[in-house]
Amino acid sequence: MAADSGYYGLPILKRPFWKWEIALYFFAEGISAGSYILCTVAGFAAKERFRDTIRRGRYLSFATLLACPPLLIADLGRPERFHHMLRIFKRTSPMNHGAWALSGYGMFSAIAAALEIPALAALQRFIPHRLASVLGMPFALTMVSYPGVLLSTTSNPIWA
Repeated sequence: MAADSGYYGLPILKRPFWKWEIALYFFAEGISAGSYILCTVAGFAAKERFRDTIRRGRYLSFATLLACPPLLIADLGRPERFHHMLRIFKRTSPMNHGAWALSGYGMFSAIAAALEIPALAALQRFIPHRLASVLGMPFALTMVSYPGVLLSTTSNPIWA
């Protein structure tokens, strides 16, 4: 029996369908969402103490997010597939959840980064920084946990 085969010759893990684009996507969105979450928590804990770190973290969050849509669309093969996922919300599809989370998170990450630009300080009268940060947190938390959900769909349960 081969060392990589599981019970009755079945592999322990299913082979994933994605390629290097999704691995890079997981990395970039993890850095982006993790940075967003840390900056939001730091903003509530000690905003003045971590002011420079928060500003740089917001820029990092947005910059690493910019790579995510092209990587995801490249993996899907055709750009309209991403658009089609946004036409409806499908509870049973992890990919659909990811497309919606990426879209919502992208909006709040861009707003948070824009609010850090000194020339756009007038925007804070319309959108308070803390409000934008808190509204983006559910999307950021979804983005952080999303790779785990997708990776878990490739594993076979022990009882299978």
